[in-house]
Amino acid sequence: MLNNKQFDVLVELERGTPVTAKEYLRMKTSNFYAVCNELTEMECLKNFTVTKTGYELLEPYRVKRAVLLAAGTGNRMKPLTYSIVVR
Repeated sequence: MLNNKQFDVLVELERGTPVTAKEYLRMKTSNFYAVCNELTEMECLKNFTVTKTGYELLEPYRVKRAVLLAAGTGNRMKPLTYSIVVR
């Protein structure tokens, strides 16, 4: 099981390059290297790269379904929206 800091580090390293993730997490997590060492001991990281075990721990948090809601007046489609009735 991952704690919040471990999850944040693992997600950021999975998303981008380690340098970018390190810069981002330096602001967010003061002990980036300590968390990386914990993840390395858990065999989730190897040389700042997410391992198969790391991906398996992240899998339950992956978004599998999403609903997009949109609203607005449809200004660009005004002539068409005046003539169509939605029931």
